Amino acid sequence: MNLVNGTDVMLYYHDEGTGDDIPFACAKNCAMSINPSFRDVTSASSAFYKQIIPDIQEWSVSIDGMVTLSNYGYLFLTDLIQSRLSILIKFVVDNGADGLVIYSGQAYPGQFTLTGNYNEAAMYQVTMMGTGAYSSTGTTITPTGVVITGGTVTRFEYTVPAESATITISATIGASSIIAFDRGASNSPVIKYTGSPTGDEIKFTTGTGTFEAASDTPFLAGEKISGSFN
Repeated sequence: MNLVNGTDVMLYYHDEGTGDDIPFACAKNCAMSINPSFRDVTSASSAFYKQIIPDIQEWSVSIDGMVTLSNYGYLFLTDLIQSRLSILIKFVVDNGADGLVIYSGQAYPGQFTLTGNYNEAAMYQVTMMGTGAYSSTGTTITPTGVVITGGTVTRFEYTVPAESATITISATIGASSIIAFDRGASNSPVIKYTGSPTGDEIKFTTGTGTFEAASDTPFLAGEKISGSFN
């Protein structure tokens, strides 16, 4: 089983006009809760042993340690709360070899707390309260951050044998796009498909399974590489 860490928690804003899912924030912790309630239908016919039937069901997504990304400020969610508007949210779960599953539905921002501790980045926490039923389906996340339902996602893991600017991961040969790429404890670098990589960028060559790092940030011997592709 592959553990999910803070770098995997991203929040997406759904643009109804373009149909795109735009990443606007990241968080340290994120949890989806599904809470069914039950109605007591105990009667003499059950010999007064308690019997229940499903009643109202609710769901929510709680987000803690949230930090906004470029072009999206903290005013975004407070305006939604004041306007009493719901948004489409998507909660993606990595099932390892079985690919990804996405839970989606309309939700209203609930409790909202903004903190600004001394000498630290301002963060907030919010609970998104679902309205109506949620849906679940397989999903693909493209390198541009767009979430697409359907498709097959494959997970890969690799240990770098020796320091080098390029590595070949056979499992990714023929992959059309790299969805996620993690270098150990480092943040996920940007994947590019043309030109030369610079800084933390990684270039992937479709058809060969070759990954190229910038000359000043080569892959190190023993470095653990993991990710997913479609």
